[in-house]
Amino acid sequence: MADGTTPLKVIGTVQLIIKIKDMITTIMASVVKDLLTECIIGTDYITKYGLQFDAGKETITVCQQHHKITIPMNKQDNPVRVPLILTDSIRIPPQQQVTVRVSACISSSKVLFKPSYNLKQQIPVFMPNSLTDIQQYSALIPIYNPTNYPCYLSKGVIIGVSTVPTKQQLEVKSPSRKLSLQEHIENMVKHIEDTNQ
Repeated sequence: MADGTTPLKVIGTVQLIIKIKDMITTIMASVVKDLLTECIIGTDYITKYGLQFDAGKETITVCQQHHKITIPMNKQDNPVRVPLILTDSIRIPPQQQVTVRVSACISSSKVLFKPSYNLKQQIPVFMPNSLTDIQQYSALIPIYNPTNYPCYLSKGVIIGVSTVPTKQQLEVKSPSRKLSLQEHIENMVKHIEDTNQ
């Protein structure tokens, strides 16, 4: 359950070998159809190798019998992509828009939403890229059905991804001060007079 609530559809397992410096570690990994990152290290791996995270020193220590290796944490320079997953099955009537609730693994944040390309290829629905407000691990996303027949979306489907900028990306430098991401977006669109746009 990558987001803590929605089960992943496992299509198989594989013995995965992870090399950390000169230490070889292994874990039985679940292979899933849709995951927005290459790999998620779970608590089974963390427990098996006694991973210790030191946020102050920004290091991770891996233990194997009496052998310990400490490695630096990679700084996240790229935005973090988080799946937004439909919490309930929904029927969208022809040529109508509905607002659906999605779950996210972020407690609260304003994020950039990008619709799932795969979903739009399978079902002819329209979802705009937008700034979305996540509160208490969920958000509301509008979906429009432009067809003359109803569309059905099943609970657990990935509607799209939210892009959460890293700390470095949240600040845009200007000569006199730093602007937050929200202020930066508002400055970029302030010339638009129609608030719906």
